[in-house]
Amino acid sequence: MRTSIFFLVVFGVAAIFASSAQVTEGVKLYADKCASCHATDGSGTTTRGKAMKVPDLRAPGIQKKTDDQLLDAIGRTNAHRGFRKSIGDDKLRMTIMHMRTLKSKG
Repeated sequence: MRTSIFFLVVFGVAAIFASSAQVTEGVKLYADKCASCHATDGSGTTTRGKAMKVPDLRAPGIQKKTDDQLLDAIGRTNAHRGFRKSIGDDKLRMTIMHMRTLKSKG
């Protein structure tokens, strides 16, 4: 019994650290690859974002989509197709984890 509890605690702590590292990587990827169009707050109000009419990533309609729906949407847009192939779905999922932390002002 004690051994089982010990392993549950160890694996739980490992999962927390893995999630933390993934969120940190997602923040870096978003800053490097997404913020120039989508803005650091996800609003899409950068010059490039306005010109391209990028969606506000904080909007409820975007936030309610599943991760798979967002990955699919990223893969379908011309601006993102090469980006998805170059960094892969695992890293995109980390970026989506960060995007989920963006909050709308409304």
